[in-house]
Amino acid sequence: MIDLRRYKTLIFDCDGVVLNSNGLKTEAFRKAATPYGAAAAEALVAHHLAHGGVSRFRKFEHFLTAILGRNAPHDYDALLRAYGDALDDGLMSCEVAAGLEALRAATPTARWLIASGGAEEELREVFAKRGLSALSMVAFSEARRRSPRSWSARGAPAPSARRPSSSGTVDTITKRPSEPG
Repeated sequence: MIDLRRYKTLIFDCDGVVLNSNGLKTEAFRKAATPYGAAAAEALVAHHLAHGGVSRFRKFEHFLTAILGRNAPHDYDALLRAYGDALDDGLMSCEVAAGLEALRAATPTARWLIASGGAEEELREVFAKRGLSALSMVAFSEARRRSPRSWSARGAPAPSARRPSSSGTVDTITKRPSEPG
């Protein structure tokens, strides 16, 4: 069994680990892209499934530039709105990982971080409404806001300004909180 008390920080993926929301996100991508045609929507879903952990912002940039061959910021904003609308209710009702509260009680001094490709502002709102903020989680994600302006003056997606740190030692534990050590 892993002795989690020896860790100062535990990092959890949000979708599929803390929240059972992977299926919700897949359907939200499909619904947002459906106005562009069934084939385009399925191409976006395939891209989404092949690139887990990548933010919706980058996936929609890929959808517009690589799948549709467009450079259209207004379409980008519409896709983000449609995706957000499709996802909101599901995030409020999807299952929270079994054993999460017990794990928090067993690691009272550890700092918990939630890694996600989703919007940090949105995650904080969902956690607060669902009573998860009491677990002292700090969310971090590629995107800080729900609808960032990520298009450069040329109309192409802007590069990410955030880079992961390479310092320190990281142990990766790939079990859900409810799985035995």
